[in-house]
Amino acid sequence: MGLHPSLEVFHLKEFRHYTLLRFFVTIGLLMQSVLLAWHVYVLSKDPWAIGALGLSEAIPMILFSLFGGYYADRSDKRKILIYCLIGFLLCSLAYMFLCSTWAEQNMPQGTIIFSIYFFVGIGGVLRSFSGATSFSPNGSWSFVEISNNMGQ
Repeated sequence: MGLHPSLEVFHLKEFRHYTLLRFFVTIGLLMQSVLLAWHVYVLSKDPWAIGALGLSEAIPMILFSLFGGYYADRSDKRKILIYCLIGFLLCSLAYMFLCSTWAEQNMPQGTIIFSIYFFVGIGGVLRSFSGATSFSPNGSWSFVEISNNMGQ
């Protein structure tokens, strides 16, 4: 008994790797955002700081999404995605430093919170580019293109 035609795309090794990569990166970024919100709340004791954290990611993501889509349509999507993943890794390393006990003991709380907002904003820009590479209609990773090629 064969797979349903819509699942045949998982026979492609590259597509399976790409799907797993997207899944684990998405889960990791969601866990990271919850932990950052908790850490900012612990430092500031202000629930509005959590809202500001969300805005510091949403505003750059919205502002750069059109540019990210334009750039993704005209450039190599794999390269953009790799650069975005490297950027996410660097932001994660910055978060790790900012949430360390050394930073809490040696840096003012306002500087830590502002730095977290800054790197979350950079993460918003990265999301605008990585999202555009993943869901571009004429891209090499387009789900429509892959499923259309499976029937040939």
